[in-house]
Amino acid sequence: MSGAPSEIYAYCIRDDVSARVKIGHSRKPWNRLRQLQTGSSTKLRLVCQFLGGKYVERAFLQVNYARRVRVRGRVTEWIDDADEAVSKNFCAIASRWTPGTILCVRA
Repeated sequence: MSGAPSEIYAYCIRDDVSARVKIGHSRKPWNRLRQLQTGSSTKLRLVCQFLGGKYVERAFLQVNYARRVRVRGRVTEWIDDADEAVSKNFCAIASRWTPGTILCVRA
């Protein structure tokens, strides 16, 4: 091990058919995409990724809680993104994000 801190990315994966996104964190977002693709009957795509990890994920999930998809009354890990607002906001932040800065996300 090199002793360097591991790079954890925040990512946005989109299912264009259902217009849903998954915001998450991973050291290897492309591997996470492959894992999710295995369980999906529709094509998923990695919309955006950037260093930020679980803090960015948590902020987006809190702000977008009302958009979380529910199945049989239970909240899932997917967010309704029919208007593409979530994925566009995520990518806009990614283009300006510097790790270690404070993240303010508005619904």
